[in-house]
Amino acid sequence: YEYTRRCYRNKRRFKEYKIDDGDLAKLKMRMDIIPVSIAIAQAANESGWGTSRFALEGNALFGQWTWDGKGIEPEDKDSEKTHKVLQFQILKASVRAYKNNLNTHNAYKEFRETRAQIRQDNRPIIGSDLTNITRIQRTLDRFGDRFRDRVFTVIEKEKAARKKNPSETFAKRWAAKEACSKALGTGLRMGIAWKEMEVTNLSTGQPQMNVMGSAKKRLDKLTPSGFIPIIHVTLTDDHPWAQAFIVIEAVPAGDEISQI
Repeated sequence: YEYTRRCYRNKRRFKEYKIDDGDLAKLKMRMDIIPVSIAIAQAANESGWGTSRFALEGNALFGQWTWDGKGIEPEDKDSEKTHKVLQFQILKASVRAYKNNLNTHNAYKEFRETRAQIRQDNRPIIGSDLTNITRIQRTLDRFGDRFRDRVFTVIEKEKAARKKNPSETFAKRWAAKEACSKALGTGLRMGIAWKEMEVTNLSTGQPQMNVMGSAKKRLDKLTPSGFIPIIHVTLTDDHPWAQAFIVIEAVPAGDEISQI
């Protein structure tokens, strides 16, 4: 009886984690935790800290797309796009779908492999372990100036050129641009260009996020009348990992100087 129960459970798990050949090693790699820090950071970025239309109307914390399910139509979607943002009855369903997506979708294969290696090395799984600078280095090696000129501004390229390891500087700014586009509630696939978001530094070294063009228009649209937007950015790296957090705050006009 116990053997039958185990077989049933395994069969159910293979189906849940989309494994067709009954390979237990594949199941072990996919059936593992999602670090809380990653889930919280991605939810905050994708949903604008829970304030996006998708989060409020459809409990969509992670911005998952759908082409055939129940979803919410993006307002600024390109005319040739047919996707919607997947919506849920309850928040728990959104979190469950996010967990299944990271553990099964091909786009997150590298995430699962990194997580499995961390398990093998008997290290704790934390969010900062899972943002990889080497991916940026591989892209730089493959595309060179074509990649740099498409994604980074002159100031950002000059900053990286002065560093011993430019890929670390580029990786942090790549992460910051992605985080900023998500905090704006659009992502990079919905009209905002890479170079419309620029990371600069104060004389103290503190990073700043500057927005222009479509990104600035989106920021202005989000900002209530009588308020001034302030973008807070945090960058960190510990090779081969890099991470960025963006928080957009609206303060009453006249109070912004005290926030800097």
